[in-house]
Amino acid sequence: MHSENTTIRLVAVDMDGTLLDSNKNFPPDFDYVLDELNRRGIIFAAASGRQYETLRQQFGHFAEKMVIIAENGALACRNGKPVVCDPMPREKALEIADIIESSGEVYPLACGFESAYGEPKNDAVMANVTDYYRKYQHIDSIKNAVMRDKILKFAIFSPAGSDGIHEKIMAADSSLNAVVSGEYWMDIMNDGVSKGSAIKKIQKLYGIKKEECIAFGDYMNDYEMMSECGESYAMENAFPELKKICTHVCKSNDEYGVTAAIRELLGI
Repeated sequence: MHSENTTIRLVAVDMDGTLLDSNKNFPPDFDYVLDELNRRGIIFAAASGRQYETLRQQFGHFAEKMVIIAENGALACRNGKPVVCDPMPREKALEIADIIESSGEVYPLACGFESAYGEPKNDAVMANVTDYYRKYQHIDSIKNAVMRDKILKFAIFSPAGSDGIHEKIMAADSSLNAVVSGEYWMDIMNDGVSKGSAIKKIQKLYGIKKEECIAFGDYMNDYEMMSECGESYAMENAFPELKKICTHVCKSNDEYGVTAAIRELLGI
C-alpha cells in the first residue's frame, strides 16, 4: 500500500474485464467515486483499445470528468480535446497496409483520428464492428484511408485466430508494434505506443510522478500501463501472468474491485 505521505494524483484503469463487469456495466458507485476523485483533484484516466468516440459515448456524462485514453494509447482526450496524439508516419502506415493486404484472409480496419475505415468485404464478417467504432466509414482500400486521415492504429480481424496472423505479420516485419488484443483481433500501433506511453505523456503534461499513480488491469496489454504507475492492481479475474507483476490483487470486475480498492485506499 501507499505510505501515508504519498499523494495519489492519477488513477489509470483498463475498461473490459477491469472497470466494467461481465455485462459491461459500470460499478454502481462509479459516479460517487469519480466525483470524489475530481473534488480531490485526482485525474481518473480510462484506457482502452477502442475508438475515442465509442468510449466518449459509453461514458456519457462521466466523459467530461476524466481523461479517456483510446486506441491503445495512440490518442488521449480531456474535456474532448486531445492531450496525446501519436499517429503513424504516412509512409510507415502504407507499408503496414501492404503487409496486411498480403497476409491472406484478414479483415482490416484503419483507425484514424477522424474515423475508422473498413472495406466492404468486412461487413459480413464483422457485423458488430460499429458497436466498437461509432465513427465508421466504408472505403475501397485501407491505403486510401492512410491518404485521407492520420492513422492511429490498424485493427485486424482474423477468422483463423489472432495468434496465426500475429506470426505472419511479425514474420513480414519483426519491428512492428503489434499486439494480440483478442481471440480473433490484433492491433498495430506506431512505434512505442501503448497505454503506458500515454500514461507517461500525461504524467509529464501535468507534472505527476510515477509514485503518485495507481493502475488497474486484467490482461497483458495492460502491462505497460501498470509499469508506469507506482502501485498496480491486478483484478482477481486477471490473467495469471499479470498478477505476478502487479503489487496488489483486488476483487474481481464483477465485484467492482476498482471502486472498492480506490475507496479503501483513499478513505472514500
